[in-house]
Amino acid sequence: MNNNAQWKRILACALVTVVLSVLPLAQSFGITKEAVQKKGQFSPSILGMRFGASRDEVKARYQDSQPDYETEERLVYNSPVIELRDVNEVVYMFFENKLYAISLLLNKETTQGSAKNLLDTYDYYKNALTGKYGAPKSDDGMSKVYDNDRFRLVGIEIGAGKYESKWDTEDMFVELALKGDNYKLDFHLDYYYKPIAENKQRAAQKELLQNL
Repeated sequence: MNNNAQWKRILACALVTVVLSVLPLAQSFGITKEAVQKKGQFSPSILGMRFGASRDEVKARYQDSQPDYETEERLVYNSPVIELRDVNEVVYMFFENKLYAISLLLNKETTQGSAKNLLDTYDYYKNALTGKYGAPKSDDGMSKVYDNDRFRLVGIEIGAGKYESKWDTEDMFVELALKGDNYKLDFHLDYYYKPIAENKQRAAQKELLQNL
């Protein structure tokens, strides 16, 4: 065997050794051998649920909890199926039976003096999201007129100002918002998976053009 053939054999053995040593580490992060073989078919997993999952797959994850509301496009759980701070409701949204968005509706209490509690929850999630995705792409705060302990809750409820942070990653759009209108509070954390969400948007635009 010549030197070139020997070196090729040594390199091949080394490559196999590296692959075998890396696979267990990859699997610990949820990357399976099959997923490695299907390069380019990954989708992110949020709250333990993979985007692109079917309605039945989502329901199977919560076998002990029935949806409080269900259509072909939505699954809504009012009971806390996710153990996260101040989550009142979880909404899973589908397009062509593929999960493309998850919305967490957060603490909606509006009792006197609750603005601090709401902002504490907002800051809790904002700090966690910033730690994971970096600084928000956009970040809105309350109008100065209402940005005080006395009027902050009123400012939120009447829509005079809002707290809203948005992140734009390679394949996801994330929005954390605490806002209101006509004394109706809207406090949510939304995740959108771009590839499927964009397909949904294109389909809606096509349908609109056809109906004009």
